[in-house]
Amino acid sequence: MGSDGGVSERGSVRHWQALHFANPRELLALGQAAEALGFTGIALGDHLLLPAEWQSPYPYTPDGKVAMSPHVDFPDPWVSFAALAMHTRQLKFTTWVYILPLRDVFTVAKSVATLDRLAPGRTVFGIGVGWLAEEFRASGLEFTRRGRRTDEMLQALALLWTGGPSTFHGEHLDFHDVYLRPVPEQSIPICIGGHSSAALGRAAAHDGWFALSVAPADFVLQLREVQERRKSLGRDGRPFTVMTMVGPEADHAECEEFARLGVTDIVFQPPMSGDLPEKIAALRRTMAGHSSASG
Repeated sequence: MGSDGGVSERGSVRHWQALHFANPRELLALGQAAEALGFTGIALGDHLLLPAEWQSPYPYTPDGKVAMSPHVDFPDPWVSFAALAMHTRQLKFTTWVYILPLRDVFTVAKSVATLDRLAPGRTVFGIGVGWLAEEFRASGLEFTRRGRRTDEMLQALALLWTGGPSTFHGEHLDFHDVYLRPVPEQSIPICIGGHSSAALGRAAAHDGWFALSVAPADFVLQLREVQERRKSLGRDGRPFTVMTMVGPEADHAECEEFARLGVTDIVFQPPMSGDLPEKIAALRRTMAGHSSASG
């Protein structure tokens, strides 16, 4: 993904299907249906856990609220992607987005690298710092230091994936002369989700930006900031992914307008109701107006 500078094989924007909250027993069938319908890949959301109640404001809605129940499923993305990889041929996989600072860096490095060895070139690693303070508190981690922990983890992942021996001495991570196996078969694109100045800076330093929820006018300004930062880092000539999420009713013209603004990849919101045949039918309806533009 991103290797062609943002132009899909059959159109100007690639199309992905989110399968957040999916029943794990339905994932294989939904993933296979998505591939057969022509989606580039699937996206899975991530929470390690959800408290029964929380006060943390959700940063991607005007009122700070999100319609999400602690009873919904959040299947582990790496286990899910590995299973899907064995039952599909070309389908790509991304996390939208993986809450990196909630995990230990060695487990993350091994899980992502293993998936890349099982399905080379099919992984896009989308990460964010998280927003739910109660989730961090329950995990025994300091919420206010998650950004610094994330930055160290990104540096450490790059080292661990070289094959080692790897050494890193930081505020949150400290290891010396360690080897981690397997290592990825090739470079894994890392995309950063979020709209804070820190998130945009991380995106500029890596392989893509996931615009989680932003008005078009703000999107243009934020993408311009990312592009300026990429230029200052000498990265403006490299492939770069810009992904955003739209509703399943979004038509081809709307997606092409996003492409005109600089979006390379569209991810459609997940089908939320009905049995498995109804969800597959929803995927078919979503793709009906985009079959000539997916890659």
